[in-house]
Amino acid sequence: MESSRYFNFPIQMMQGVLEGWKDKDEFLRDLLYYHIQSHAEKLEDLNEYEETSEQLFRRSAEYWNVTMEGSISSRLQRAVSLIEDFGGARVFVGISTDVFWNFYNENKTDFEWECLAAFLALKSILGNKTFCKSNNALLYARMSGYESADVNSITLSRFHRDKIIQELEDNWNLKYYSRYTKGFYFGFDIGINDLVFEAEKRRKSTKEKLRNDEKKKALAEALKRLGSTAP
Repeated sequence: MESSRYFNFPIQMMQGVLEGWKDKDEFLRDLLYYHIQSHAEKLEDLNEYEETSEQLFRRSAEYWNVTMEGSISSRLQRAVSLIEDFGGARVFVGISTDVFWNFYNENKTDFEWECLAAFLALKSILGNKTFCKSNNALLYARMSGYESADVNSITLSRFHRDKIIQELEDNWNLKYYSRYTKGFYFGFDIGINDLVFEAEKRRKSTKEKLRNDEKKKALAEALKRLGSTAP
């Protein structure tokens, strides 16, 4: 079976999508143009032929099975502008081509868009790791298109957030675990049993480290009171 292919883009491109001040169709087009131009620039670095920027852009589009009918000059201009605008981006995420075209070709509900944003946010946090720990502040920030949690991003009620997480667990292959913690553990390419094990293992090791640190501190205090610095 052919492995999935992905359109990669900076998470910052999602700013305004959920809030409603950026058109969703415009976001998808920009995402597509950005990815195609990024790939075209890689082709240019390896180019053995004399090709114009438009020819490279069209060749990249063909590689990704994207039909570019008619003149592409305006699309290329937009793509180049996007590459420049997001030149300082540090956080990127990939959306599978199947999911992209599903959203591109069909009308989706606000809830479906929220689920997509949450999925992409979690993928951007996870990176190349099998699983990791995060928190709602960073989740909401990434859903809003921001790289760090230190921003005024969207916030969701616990009920609504749990509804999105449940949908991702049911239909987006998310594995999610949270117990007595300010954050949560999650992954996509890990079984729930393994995720829970890893989370609880780290929780136990953290407690052990805290106990050891407290004992070391108590020992240092006792030695100070005894007037000794010997171990």
